[in-house]
Amino acid sequence: MAATGLYIGGWYGVKRAEMYSIGQDRATANVLFKDAGDVLGAYANLQPVYAEEELPDNNEEVIAFLNPLPPPVMRVSARQFKLQLLAAGLLDKVDAWINTQSKAVQIAYQYSGTFVRTEPMMAAGVAAMGFTEEQINAFFTAAANL
Repeated sequence: MAATGLYIGGWYGVKRAEMYSIGQDRATANVLFKDAGDVLGAYANLQPVYAEEELPDNNEEVIAFLNPLPPPVMRVSARQFKLQLLAAGLLDKVDAWINTQSKAVQIAYQYSGTFVRTEPMMAAGVAAMGFTEEQINAFFTAAANL
């Protein structure tokens, strides 16, 4: 068990000198550490305290890690929402759909100060318009920039 702990400690950046502290003295700790290497074969393939992989700067994973996508925009003001509907050529289509909905939906659309993409009324409207998740993301992102 001590051998496994010593081996794992090396992988998590615990300095070898700190691992000696589990023995009664330096000689005992050296024996324990040597046993860990013998039991797990650590000395056959010596590893540094951490693993390092050389990847080119243009590697897709490196680029994605260094440039993460921003989180999706979750809410926009009523002004941004309606101006984006106008810019996308959807204002008349959405207004016509809203007029077929309940009075509560019409009031919410007319007087809301913010439009939140996860609201049930928004989900119903998006489904009625046949928008994909990518289109919704693009719409809210563009609206947020107005």
